[in-house]
Amino acid sequence: MCHAPMDKVIRKFQLGDPTPDREDRAYWLSRPPTERFAEVDRLRRLKYGAMGPIERVIERMEAPWVKAAAPSEADQEEAASERET
Repeated sequence: MCHAPMDKVIRKFQLGDPTPDREDRAYWLSRPPTERFAEVDRLRRLKYGAMGPIERVIERMEAPWVKAAAPSEADQEEAASERET
């Protein structure tokens, strides 16, 4: 399949002139968050298919460059009292 080369297009705008990007951004900022999220989800489904809702994954990890602090005396006493019960 042979494609024709694309024409180079340059558009110049004056500062302050309305542009499609600015108008689009202003429109979406005027919409409530639920409507904006619904549109993002619709676009995601168009691109990736109906994979279900976006999965939220939160995982806490210790930074490898931070040394684990030694437990304080209060922590040690609390652990000891938990073991006793």
